Amino acid sequence: MNENSGRRISRIVTVFALAVAVVTALGLPVGFFLTAYHYESMRLTRSAELAADRLSEFIYLYPTSWRFQDGRLLDMLEQLGDPNTPVRRRLIGVDHELLLTLQETTTREPSLTRSADVTDGEKVVAKIEVAESLQPLIQETVQVAVGSFLFAVCCFVSFLLLPMRALNRALDQLNASERALRAENQAKEMALRKARELGESMRRLALHDQLTGLPNRTLFIDRLHQAFLLARRNQESMAVLVMDLDDFKEVNDTLGHHIGDWLLKEVGQRIQSGLRKSDTVARLGGDEFALIFPGTDKAGALLVAERVCKRLEMPTISKGGRRLSARASCGIAVMPEDGEAPTLLLQRADAAMYQAKRSQRRVALYS
Repeated sequence: MNENSGRRISRIVTVFALAVAVVTALGLPVGFFLTAYHYESMRLTRSAELAADRLSEFIYLYPTSWRFQDGRLLDMLEQLGDPNTPVRRRLIGVDHELLLTLQETTTREPSLTRSADVTDGEKVVAKIEVAESLQPLIQETVQVAVGSFLFAVCCFVSFLLLPMRALNRALDQLNASERALRAENQAKEMALRKARELGESMRRLALHDQLTGLPNRTLFIDRLHQAFLLARRNQESMAVLVMDLDDFKEVNDTLGHHIGDWLLKEVGQRIQSGLRKSDTVARLGGDEFALIFPGTDKAGALLVAERVCKRLEMPTISKGGRRLSARASCGIAVMPEDGEAPTLLLQRADAAMYQAKRSQRRVALYS
Protein backbone atom coordinates (compact mmCIF):
# COMPACT_ATOMS: atom_id res chain seq x y z
CA MET A 1 0.00 0.00 0.00
CA ASN A 2 1.48 3.38 -1.00
CA GLU A 3 1.78 6.57 1.03
CA ASN A 4 -1.21 8.22 -0.65
CA SER A 5 -3.46 5.36 0.45
CA GLY A 6 -2.20 5.73 4.03
CA ARG A 7 -2.96 9.46 4.03
CA ARG A 8 -6.40 8.83 2.55
CA ILE A 9 -7.23 6.28 5.27
CA SER A 10 -5.90 8.70 7.90
CA ARG A 11 -8.26 11.40 6.63
CA ILE A 12 -11.18 8.95 6.68
CA VAL A 13 -10.42 7.99 10.30
CA THR A 14 -10.14 11.67 11.28
CA VAL A 15 -13.47 12.52 9.64
CA PHE A 16 -15.10 9.51 11.30
CA ALA A 17 -13.74 10.48 14.74
CA LEU A 18 -14.91 14.08 14.25
CA ALA A 19 -18.38 12.89 13.15
CA VAL A 20 -18.70 10.67 16.23
CA ALA A 21 -17.62 13.56 18.48
CA VAL A 22 -20.10 16.01 16.89
CA VAL A 23 -22.96 13.51 17.09
CA THR A 24 -22.12 12.80 20.73
CA ALA A 25 -21.76 16.48 21.69
CA LEU A 26 -25.04 17.49 20.03
CA GLY A 27 -27.10 14.33 20.11
CA LEU A 28 -27.02 13.66 23.85
CA PRO A 29 -28.22 17.09 25.07
CA VAL A 30 -30.76 17.42 22.26
CA GLY A 31 -32.09 13.93 22.96
CA PHE A 32 -32.19 14.63 26.70
CA PHE A 33 -34.08 17.91 26.22
CA LEU A 34 -36.65 16.44 23.80
CA THR A 35 -37.27 13.43 26.03
CA ALA A 36 -37.60 15.52 29.20
CA TYR A 37 -39.82 18.10 27.45
CA HIS A 38 -42.13 15.33 26.22
CA TYR A 39 -42.30 13.86 29.72
CA GLU A 40 -43.08 17.24 31.37
CA SER A 41 -45.71 17.97 28.72
CA MET A 42 -47.45 14.67 29.35
CA ARG A 43 -47.26 15.23 33.14
CA LEU A 44 -48.77 18.72 32.95
CA THR A 45 -51.47 17.51 30.56
CA ARG A 46 -52.38 14.75 32.99
CA SER A 47 -52.37 17.22 35.90
CA ALA A 48 -54.68 19.60 33.99
CA GLU A 49 -57.05 16.77 33.06
CA LEU A 50 -57.18 15.52 36.67
CA ALA A 51 -57.95 19.03 37.98
CA ALA A 52 -60.59 19.50 35.28
CA ASP A 53 -62.26 16.23 36.31
CA ARG A 54 -62.41 17.28 39.99
CA LEU A 55 -63.74 20.70 39.10
CA SER A 56 -66.33 19.20 36.76
CA GLU A 57 -67.58 16.93 39.55
CA PHE A 58 -67.82 19.89 41.95
CA ILE A 59 -69.70 22.06 39.41
CA TYR A 60 -72.06 19.21 38.68
CA LEU A 61 -73.01 19.18 42.38
CA TYR A 62 -73.24 22.97 42.67
CA PRO A 63 -74.21 24.19 39.19
CA THR A 64 -75.35 27.65 40.32
CA SER A 65 -73.16 28.43 43.30
CA TRP A 66 -69.73 27.03 42.37
CA ARG A 67 -68.45 30.46 41.31
CA PHE A 68 -68.92 31.71 44.87
CA GLN A 69 -67.09 28.87 46.69
CA ASP A 70 -63.45 29.85 46.08
CA GLY A 71 -62.26 28.42 49.41
CA ARG A 72 -63.56 24.94 48.73
CA LEU A 73 -62.13 25.02 45.21
CA LEU A 74 -58.70 25.98 46.53
CA ASP A 75 -58.75 23.29 49.20
CA MET A 76 -59.83 20.66 46.69
CA LEU A 77 -57.17 21.52 44.07
CA GLU A 78 -54.33 22.02 46.52
CA GLN A 79 -54.66 18.34 47.39
CA LEU A 80 -53.92 17.48 43.74
CA GLY A 81 -50.73 19.52 43.49
CA ASP A 82 -47.16 18.63 44.41
CA PRO A 83 -45.78 21.13 46.94
CA ASN A 84 -42.22 20.48 45.69
CA THR A 85 -43.10 21.43 42.13
CA PRO A 86 -43.75 25.14 41.45
CA VAL A 87 -46.83 25.11 39.23
CA ARG A 88 -49.24 27.94 38.39
CA ARG A 89 -52.95 26.99 38.14
CA ARG A 90 -55.61 29.33 36.79
CA LEU A 91 -59.31 28.89 36.12
CA ILE A 92 -60.46 30.82 33.08
CA GLY A 93 -64.04 31.31 31.93
CA VAL A 94 -65.41 30.65 28.48
CA ASP A 95 -65.21 34.38 27.75
CA HIS A 96 -61.46 34.33 28.67
CA GLU A 97 -61.97 36.09 32.00
CA LEU A 98 -59.77 35.01 34.91
CA LEU A 99 -62.11 33.41 37.40
CA LEU A 100 -59.68 32.11 39.97
CA THR A 101 -55.99 31.64 40.57
CA LEU A 102 -55.90 28.31 42.29
CA GLN A 103 -52.20 28.37 43.14
CA GLU A 104 -49.93 31.27 42.45
CA THR A 105 -46.19 30.76 42.16
CA THR A 106 -43.43 32.62 40.48
CA THR A 107 -43.14 31.01 37.06
CA ARG A 108 -40.07 32.16 35.18
CA GLU A 109 -40.14 32.27 31.39
CA PRO A 110 -39.91 30.32 29.25
CA SER A 111 -42.69 28.17 30.56
CA LEU A 112 -44.69 25.12 29.50
CA THR A 113 -48.49 25.47 29.64
CA ARG A 114 -51.19 22.83 29.24
CA SER A 115 -54.98 23.17 29.71
CA ALA A 116 -58.13 21.07 29.95
CA ASP A 117 -61.86 21.88 29.67
CA VAL A 118 -64.09 22.05 32.78
CA THR A 119 -67.65 20.92 32.01
CA ASP A 120 -71.09 20.96 33.57
CA GLY A 121 -72.48 17.76 32.12
CA GLU A 122 -71.66 18.16 28.44
CA LYS A 123 -71.38 21.95 28.52
CA VAL A 124 -67.95 23.61 28.76
CA VAL A 125 -68.13 26.27 31.46
CA ALA A 126 -64.41 27.02 32.05
CA LYS A 127 -60.86 25.99 31.35
CA ILE A 128 -58.18 24.98 33.84
CA GLU A 129 -54.66 26.09 32.86
CA VAL A 130 -51.49 24.56 34.38
CA ALA A 131 -48.10 26.20 33.72
CA GLU A 132 -44.56 25.25 34.77
CA SER A 133 -41.24 27.01 34.16
CA LEU A 134 -38.73 25.37 31.75
CA GLN A 135 -35.74 26.92 33.51
CA PRO A 136 -34.91 23.76 35.54
CA LEU A 137 -35.08 21.66 32.38
CA ILE A 138 -32.83 24.10 30.53
CA GLN A 139 -30.30 24.09 33.37
CA GLU A 140 -30.23 20.30 33.41
CA THR A 141 -29.82 20.27 29.61
CA VAL A 142 -26.84 22.64 29.88
CA GLN A 143 -25.23 20.31 32.42
CA VAL A 144 -25.82 17.36 30.10
CA ALA A 145 -24.36 19.37 27.20
CA VAL A 146 -21.17 20.12 29.17
CA GLY A 147 -20.81 16.45 30.08
CA SER A 148 -21.52 15.44 26.47
CA PHE A 149 -18.88 17.85 25.19
CA LEU A 150 -16.23 16.40 27.51
CA PHE A 151 -17.30 12.89 26.55
CA ALA A 152 -17.17 13.84 22.84
CA VAL A 153 -13.60 15.15 23.26
CA CYS A 154 -12.61 11.85 24.86
CA CYS A 155 -14.30 9.94 22.03
CA PHE A 156 -12.53 12.07 19.40
CA VAL A 157 -9.12 11.50 20.95
CA SER A 158 -9.78 7.79 21.42
CA PHE A 159 -11.10 7.25 17.90
CA LEU A 160 -8.28 9.31 16.42
CA LEU A 161 -5.25 8.05 18.31
CA LEU A 162 -5.96 4.41 19.11
CA PRO A 163 -7.20 3.35 15.64
CA MET A 164 -4.39 5.28 13.92
CA ARG A 165 -1.77 3.41 15.94
CA ALA A 166 -3.41 0.10 15.12
CA LEU A 167 -3.85 1.24 11.51
CA ASN A 168 -0.19 2.18 11.18
CA ARG A 169 0.83 -1.22 12.52
CA ALA A 170 -1.62 -2.90 10.15
CA LEU A 171 -0.32 -0.83 7.22
CA ASP A 172 3.26 -1.78 8.05
CA GLN A 173 2.30 -5.44 8.17
CA LEU A 174 0.29 -5.08 4.97
CA ASN A 175 3.18 -3.40 3.17
CA ALA A 176 5.52 -6.16 4.33
CA SER A 177 3.04 -8.80 3.16
CA GLU A 178 2.61 -6.98 -0.15
CA ARG A 179 6.37 -6.89 -0.71
CA ALA A 180 6.66 -10.58 0.16
CA LEU A 181 3.73 -11.41 -2.14
CA ARG A 182 5.24 -9.37 -4.96
CA ALA A 183 8.55 -11.13 -4.55
CA GLU A 184 6.77 -14.49 -4.47
CA ASN A 185 4.78 -13.62 -7.61
CA GLN A 186 7.95 -12.53 -9.39
CA ALA A 187 9.61 -15.80 -8.42
CA LYS A 188 6.58 -17.75 -9.64
CA GLU A 189 6.49 -15.81 -12.91
CA MET A 190 10.19 -16.44 -13.43
CA ALA A 191 9.75 -20.14 -12.67
CA LEU A 192 6.74 -20.29 -15.00
CA ARG A 193 8.65 -18.51 -17.75
CA LYS A 194 11.57 -20.89 -17.35
CA ALA A 195 9.15 -23.84 -17.39
CA ARG A 196 7.56 -22.54 -20.61
CA GLU A 197 10.98 -22.01 -22.17
CA LEU A 198 12.03 -25.48 -21.07
CA GLY A 199 8.79 -26.93 -22.44
CA GLU A 200 9.28 -25.17 -25.77
CA SER A 201 12.89 -26.33 -25.84
CA MET A 202 11.91 -29.93 -25.06
CA ARG A 203 9.11 -29.80 -27.64
CA ARG A 204 11.53 -28.49 -30.23
CA LEU A 205 14.07 -31.17 -29.33
CA ALA A 206 11.33 -33.80 -29.61
CA LEU A 207 10.11 -32.60 -33.02
CA HIS A 208 13.26 -31.21 -34.69
CA ASP A 209 16.62 -32.55 -35.76
CA GLN A 210 19.31 -31.25 -33.41
CA LEU A 211 21.97 -30.97 -36.10
CA THR A 212 20.13 -29.19 -38.93
CA GLY A 213 17.19 -27.67 -37.04
CA LEU A 214 14.79 -29.21 -39.57
CA PRO A 215 11.66 -31.16 -38.58
CA ASN A 216 12.45 -34.78 -37.65
CA ARG A 217 10.59 -37.92 -38.72
CA THR A 218 7.88 -37.53 -36.03
CA LEU A 219 6.96 -33.97 -37.08
CA PHE A 220 7.26 -34.88 -40.76
CA ILE A 221 4.74 -37.73 -40.40
CA ASP A 222 2.31 -35.38 -38.61
CA ARG A 223 2.61 -32.74 -41.36
CA LEU A 224 2.26 -35.46 -44.00
CA HIS A 225 -1.09 -36.53 -42.51
CA GLN A 226 -2.28 -32.90 -42.35
CA ALA A 227 -1.25 -32.24 -45.96
CA PHE A 228 -2.93 -35.48 -47.06
CA LEU A 229 -6.25 -34.52 -45.38
CA LEU A 230 -6.12 -31.03 -46.87
CA ALA A 231 -5.39 -32.35 -50.37
CA ARG A 232 -8.21 -34.89 -50.19
CA ARG A 233 -10.70 -32.27 -48.94
CA ASN A 234 -9.71 -29.81 -51.70
CA GLN A 235 -9.42 -32.62 -54.27
CA GLU A 236 -5.86 -31.59 -55.11
CA SER A 237 -2.71 -33.55 -55.84
CA MET A 238 0.22 -33.78 -53.44
CA ALA A 239 3.79 -34.94 -53.97
CA VAL A 240 6.19 -36.60 -51.51
CA LEU A 241 9.93 -36.65 -52.22
CA VAL A 242 12.54 -38.77 -50.44
CA MET A 243 16.19 -37.74 -50.93
CA ASP A 244 19.40 -39.58 -50.03
CA LEU A 245 22.93 -38.14 -50.39
CA ASP A 246 25.28 -40.19 -52.58
CA ASP A 247 28.69 -41.21 -51.23
CA PHE A 248 28.08 -39.47 -47.88
CA LYS A 249 29.78 -42.32 -45.98
CA GLU A 250 32.98 -41.61 -47.91
CA VAL A 251 32.91 -37.96 -46.75
CA ASN A 252 32.67 -39.07 -43.11
CA ASP A 253 35.39 -41.69 -43.50
CA THR A 254 37.91 -39.51 -45.37
CA LEU A 255 37.26 -36.01 -44.03
CA GLY A 256 35.82 -36.72 -40.59
CA HIS A 257 32.41 -36.58 -39.01
CA HIS A 258 32.67 -32.85 -38.29
CA ILE A 259 32.89 -32.17 -42.03
CA GLY A 260 30.01 -34.57 -42.62
CA ASP A 261 27.87 -32.75 -40.01
CA TRP A 262 28.69 -29.41 -41.60
CA LEU A 263 27.73 -30.78 -45.03
CA LEU A 264 24.38 -32.05 -43.69
CA LYS A 265 23.57 -28.59 -42.29
CA GLU A 266 24.58 -26.98 -45.60
CA VAL A 267 22.34 -29.39 -47.51
CA GLY A 268 19.39 -28.60 -45.22
CA GLN A 269 19.84 -24.86 -45.72
CA ARG A 270 20.12 -25.18 -49.51
CA ILE A 271 17.02 -27.33 -49.75
CA GLN A 272 15.01 -25.00 -47.51
CA SER A 273 16.05 -21.88 -49.42
CA GLY A 274 14.60 -23.23 -52.66
CA LEU A 275 11.13 -24.18 -51.37
CA ARG A 276 7.81 -22.41 -50.94
CA LYS A 277 6.48 -21.50 -47.49
CA SER A 278 3.80 -24.17 -47.85
CA ASP A 279 6.38 -26.90 -48.53
CA THR A 280 8.00 -29.00 -45.80
CA VAL A 281 11.51 -30.41 -45.61
CA ALA A 282 12.65 -32.80 -42.87
CA ARG A 283 15.68 -34.88 -42.00
CA LEU A 284 14.51 -38.45 -41.48
CA GLY A 285 17.89 -39.61 -40.20
CA GLY A 286 21.48 -40.05 -41.39
CA ASP A 287 21.81 -38.53 -44.86
CA GLU A 288 18.13 -39.01 -45.75
CA PHE A 289 15.73 -36.07 -46.24
CA ALA A 290 12.06 -35.93 -47.16
CA LEU A 291 9.89 -33.17 -48.65
CA ILE A 292 6.16 -32.48 -49.00
CA PHE A 293 4.79 -30.44 -51.92
CA PRO A 294 1.08 -29.60 -51.40
CA GLY A 295 -0.94 -28.93 -54.57
CA THR A 296 1.82 -30.26 -56.83
CA ASP A 297 1.52 -32.85 -59.59
CA LYS A 298 4.27 -35.07 -61.09
CA ALA A 299 5.52 -32.45 -63.53
CA GLY A 300 5.79 -29.77 -60.85
CA ALA A 301 7.50 -32.19 -58.45
CA LEU A 302 10.05 -33.12 -61.09
CA LEU A 303 10.92 -29.46 -61.74
CA VAL A 304 11.37 -28.73 -58.03
CA ALA A 305 13.45 -31.88 -57.51
CA GLU A 306 15.77 -31.03 -60.42
CA ARG A 307 16.21 -27.50 -59.14
CA VAL A 308 17.05 -28.71 -55.63
CA CYS A 309 19.55 -31.26 -56.90
CA LYS A 310 21.32 -28.64 -59.02
CA ARG A 311 21.58 -26.34 -55.96
CA LEU A 312 23.16 -29.16 -53.96
CA GLU A 313 25.74 -29.86 -56.69
CA MET A 314 27.02 -26.30 -56.62
CA PRO A 315 30.45 -26.42 -54.89
CA THR A 316 30.98 -24.59 -51.59
CA ILE A 317 33.94 -23.96 -49.28
CA SER A 318 33.95 -26.12 -46.15
CA LYS A 319 35.52 -25.31 -42.80
CA GLY A 320 38.65 -27.18 -43.69
CA GLY A 321 39.21 -25.11 -46.83
CA ARG A 322 37.99 -27.88 -49.17
CA ARG A 323 35.54 -27.27 -51.99
CA LEU A 324 32.69 -29.69 -51.47
CA SER A 325 29.42 -30.42 -53.24
CA ALA A 326 26.65 -32.93 -52.64
CA ARG A 327 24.93 -35.24 -55.08
CA ALA A 328 21.54 -36.69 -54.19
CA SER A 329 19.15 -39.34 -55.46
CA CYS A 330 15.44 -38.44 -55.24
CA GLY A 331 12.29 -40.52 -55.48
CA ILE A 332 8.82 -39.03 -55.96
CA ALA A 333 5.34 -40.38 -55.26
CA VAL A 334 2.20 -38.37 -56.06
CA MET A 335 -1.29 -38.53 -54.64
CA PRO A 336 -3.72 -39.86 -55.81
CA GLU A 337 -1.96 -41.74 -58.61
CA ASP A 338 0.58 -43.52 -56.40
CA GLY A 339 -1.50 -44.05 -53.28
CA GLU A 340 -4.38 -42.90 -51.11
CA ALA A 341 -2.63 -43.16 -47.74
CA PRO A 342 0.17 -40.96 -46.27
CA THR A 343 2.43 -43.81 -45.16
CA LEU A 344 1.94 -45.56 -48.53
CA LEU A 345 3.07 -42.43 -50.37
CA LEU A 346 6.19 -42.22 -48.21
CA GLN A 347 7.02 -45.90 -48.82
CA ARG A 348 6.59 -45.54 -52.57
CA ALA A 349 8.66 -42.35 -52.67
CA ASP A 350 11.40 -44.27 -50.82
CA ALA A 351 11.17 -47.09 -53.36
CA ALA A 352 11.46 -44.55 -56.20
CA MET A 353 14.59 -43.11 -54.56
CA TYR A 354 16.30 -46.52 -54.59
CA GLN A 355 15.24 -46.87 -58.20
CA ALA A 356 17.01 -43.54 -58.96
CA LYS A 357 20.16 -44.80 -57.19
CA ARG A 358 20.19 -48.00 -59.20
CA SER A 359 19.75 -46.15 -62.48
CA GLN A 360 22.21 -43.43 -61.38
CA ARG A 361 19.69 -40.66 -62.08
CA ARG A 362 18.94 -37.60 -60.02
CA VAL A 363 15.19 -38.13 -59.84
CA ALA A 364 12.86 -41.07 -60.36
CA LEU A 365 9.04 -41.21 -60.28
CA TYR A 366 7.32 -44.15 -58.67
CA SER A 367 6.11 -46.63 -61.24
